[in-house]
Amino acid sequence: MTNEHHHLHLVELQQDAVRASVVVTEQPEWFFGDSTQGHSQLRVLTHRAEYSPDALLQCCPAHVQVRYHAEQVMTCGPLLEAPGFRLHTRSQEMDVDAVFLTSGHAFETGVQLEVGDTVAIEGLGLTAMDTLARLTQGRGGRYVRDGGFAGWRYLPSGREPKVFLYSRTGLPFHARPQWNACSQPPLPRLFFTAAAIARLREQKEGGQLDFRADVLPLIKDEMRAVFYQARVRLDAPAQLASVQRLLSESTATPAAFERLAELWGEFDPEQWLLTQRWSGAQGAYGQWFVDWIKRDLALSRLGTAGSPICQALEVWRDYRDLLRLIADRNGLTESSTLEFYGTWAGLSNRLVGGPQKERQEDLLALIEAGVVTILSPMDDVQRADFRPDSMIGARVAHGGLSGNGPGLISDLYEQGLIRAAHAWPADGIETDESARAIGRDGSVQQRLWVLGPAVEGCTFYNHYVPTPDPTCHALIEARRAVESCLETLGKHTSSSITFKFNKAV
Repeated sequence: MTNEHHHLHLVELQQDAVRASVVVTEQPEWFFGDSTQGHSQLRVLTHRAEYSPDALLQCCPAHVQVRYHAEQVMTCGPLLEAPGFRLHTRSQEMDVDAVFLTSGHAFETGVQLEVGDTVAIEGLGLTAMDTLARLTQGRGGRYVRDGGFAGWRYLPSGREPKVFLYSRTGLPFHARPQWNACSQPPLPRLFFTAAAIARLREQKEGGQLDFRADVLPLIKDEMRAVFYQARVRLDAPAQLASVQRLLSESTATPAAFERLAELWGEFDPEQWLLTQRWSGAQGAYGQWFVDWIKRDLALSRLGTAGSPICQALEVWRDYRDLLRLIADRNGLTESSTLEFYGTWAGLSNRLVGGPQKERQEDLLALIEAGVVTILSPMDDVQRADFRPDSMIGARVAHGGLSGNGPGLISDLYEQGLIRAAHAWPADGIETDESARAIGRDGSVQQRLWVLGPAVEGCTFYNHYVPTPDPTCHALIEARRAVESCLETLGKHTSSSITFKFNKAV
């Protein structure tokens, strides 16, 4: 996402007479259509996005003021005479004591589609499904119950464009499995553990790991272990304890898995960890894609409670804390960091960050109705020869410094106030443990904090919507940053008003 499409605004926080900080944030546009299936996730997300700020404001103490400035921040430079920054918008300038840069996601705007226009959507994940909903249900189309595999039939409104859907790799996203309340305790972590990672680091000079050589084997073994435990718990629960003993006590792991494969069936994680672009006969991709989606839907409908395969794939989600422990802040070698963000982060998203299964049912219905046509994977050269009326990039845009055009982030970079953590594709803004930006010279910017997708590459997985959970990583990180801000401002006089800032929280 380039800064031409950023909508950066100010939220000014002030305690008593002291301007404590300014949050620079990005306001996304939300699109959704009515759903007859009862799964309009965007409607729920939109409601939550609208409700959350109001709820937070109601919790503000009386001595804290919040002022929203609906203006784009153009530049941000350090004050010369005191700690703090001077912000410039198109109509005003403002001196502040601290800045939070919390850029998020926004849809590109300006695409006007007429009835019958052809539009190519690049992407097969969540953003692509949201875009499809906007162009179909959002234009009056609706779904009705049907006896086919998808369970739904799409009734066009006649106002839809002709949609082509494709991706660069052709690799689809797995649908999120059906959630089932489970009274069973979580399965123990046996191979991919924090202790195993620590032991590996002790064996490495400098402590940095190689993801493919050091970490991936642990993940594969954990996937195997989860699969067999889930299979036994489903088919022969009385034998679960003995299987867990075999796995935890075995010093010959391959032999243990071979024995379990003989008893409970073979499971090879490798066949699910696809990273190479789809290759097949010309014209065969569309049917292959539909067949793949149907097989995946059959698994997702079973849910983790009924599908050991789904539960094994969920290792990439349930163990995300360990992926962060491995990848965050130079935990991998430089070359492995670039491979991790270029290959394995995308694989993780396809495995456990895909659309809800209902959205995949929608997609099958749209294909059956002739509204959507699936195209073979295309790279930039192939795409240049394809000329629809409009092109929509419906995937999470790269948020690193190499993808930013003129705007605030580029301004900060040119001044040397921020720097990239690594080369592309891990070139997010580098920060310290308190989320303070690191400057070009390696110094910590004591009054500039950065959170969200802009730091992807310094830390892992900053693109998700936080949940109201006290263990949510994003909320913990935000709290740590705010505490750092309050501590910093509590030690200094305000640059705007000579008034000692006293922590009241």
